[in-house]
Amino acid sequence: MMAKEGIELEDNVQIGGGVKIYSCDTIDNIKGKVTLKTGCCIGANAVILPNVIIGRNSIIGACSVVKHGTIIPDDEIWCGNPAKKIGHIFNGERFYEKNNR
Repeated sequence: MMAKEGIELEDNVQIGGGVKIYSCDTIDNIKGKVTLKTGCCIGANAVILPNVIIGRNSIIGACSVVKHGTIIPDDEIWCGNPAKKIGHIFNGERFYEKNNR
């Protein structure tokens, strides 16, 4: 974890094993706080780059890369490299978009 610019973890955040969170990218010289909102879940081995906000109850799939400057709204499901929206959560139930599951 590279937290020089700040990493904010709200309540009930789940972070899987091997996750990397960077608020400073020394290769591209990009900096910015990373915010993980209440109840979000980051899958194992995901990479979160600088200046990212992950919304409340949102899910980042295992091995995904959330590129710098990404703002993920509340209750969304993202995965891939780079991560993109593949679904959403409504009343605790997961709904996946066609052709993404």
